[in-house]
Amino acid sequence: MSTPRATAARLKAVALAGRWQVLVQRHLPLRGGPCACVMGIGNIAVADFEIDLLDFLHTRYARDGALDRHFAHAGYEEAAAGSLLLLLQSLARDQALSDGAGDLLDGLQASLQSLEAGH
Repeated sequence: MSTPRATAARLKAVALAGRWQVLVQRHLPLRGGPCACVMGIGNIAVADFEIDLLDFLHTRYARDGALDRHFAHAGYEEAAAGSLLLLLQSLARDQALSDGAGDLLDGLQASLQSLEAGH
């Protein structure tokens, strides 16, 4: 059964997925050159940054194992692979999100706000 808090967290996951997609689209380099935004420091690829962000979220919010199935759905492998969109999709579909999921979404929201400021 979905609680109001879980419903709010699921809606937040959907909103954050949209924000991530906008950030990725803005970061695409024009004419083959690096993006001049904060994400473009050292000509870092979006995929590499995405893995760094997933590593941060996993380390900070998912070490107790409560979110393992969501990270598994995202194809997460520490420092190697994963999809932030798939993680958010998994969270958005969960009818009974844990408090840890809400904390993760709050942390991701703060990270995305910081990145948006660089654009």
